[in-house]
Amino acid sequence: MATNLKSKNSKSKIAAWESIEEFGNYPSQLHRFILVYNSIKKENNGKARVLDIGCGLGGGLQYLAERELFVVGADISSKSLEQAKKRAKNVLKCDATNLPFQKNSFDYIVCTSTLHHLLGNQRERATKEIRRVMSKCGLCAIAVFSDKDGGFGHGGEEEENTFEAAPGINIHYFAETELKELFSEFKILHLSHDTGVDNTHAHPHTHNYWTLICEK
Repeated sequence: MATNLKSKNSKSKIAAWESIEEFGNYPSQLHRFILVYNSIKKENNGKARVLDIGCGLGGGLQYLAERELFVVGADISSKSLEQAKKRAKNVLKCDATNLPFQKNSFDYIVCTSTLHHLLGNQRERATKEIRRVMSKCGLCAIAVFSDKDGGFGHGGEEEENTFEAAPGINIHYFAETELKELFSEFKILHLSHDTGVDNTHAHPHTHNYWTLICEK
């Protein structure tokens, strides 16, 4: 899900995402959207404002929009957003490190397979933006690759624990302590180390990732 944004090679990185997502799809990680929806039903009587950062082709957006929630999808890839618009009406192209929303705009934020595509200073800015646009006592659901994932160490190392998985596409692999530090200004409600199957390639394989639920 594309959000690898402003950097010295920003144009080439955006082009890389456009070329990949024109032909392929990434896992929607739908179970996290189900988790968000169940929380909304319980805490907000089914009414909430939801932002999906790095929405990709919009699978999660569609799930929430079909349940009559106000959802907004944000992504850097124009080609992905063309598909996402078919699934939800409120989508826009923007930078995860500079979200075009006012403070306290959203009750729930979903950010899956997104932060690990950013470099260190970008991850810090994006996390601050998540906190800024979250409402008081808002919740966010985060999923990122862990340093136990099988892809760790593959490709040229751009920064510590960050590798170029494909031309213009970086992946950062998080240690638990690092992820906790990144979200230290939040109240962490849940943190688990999970394994999931990626069926979007010719040879299905598993990924190891962190699932984080936190409150402002």
